[in-house]
Amino acid sequence: MGKVKYILSQPDKIIKSGETDGIVLPAALSNLTVISGRAPSLVKLIGGLVQFVDEPEEKYLIKGGIANIANDVCMVSSEEIVKQ
Repeated sequence: MGKVKYILSQPDKIIKSGETDGIVLPAALSNLTVISGRAPSLVKLIGGLVQFVDEPEEKYLIKGGIANIANDVCMVSSEEIVKQ
C-alpha cells in the first residue's frame, strides 16, 4: 500500500504535514479513511478527531472544515486544530 501525503492547516499556519498509510477524518456523514489511490474528493468535515492509521496515539481535534483529496494528497483546512 502506498503512502498519502497530508497537510493539516489553519488559515494562518500549517499545524502538521507528512506521509501516512492512511488518515481518518470526521466527515459530515461518517468517518472517512483516506488511503493511497482514493478518487479525488472535496469533503465537508465536522468537529471531531483526525487520526493516522500508522500513528494511532497521535490525534488532532478539529472544529470542522474541509478536506481536499487528490493525487494521494489530503489537505485538511480548519479554523481550529488542537493536538490531543
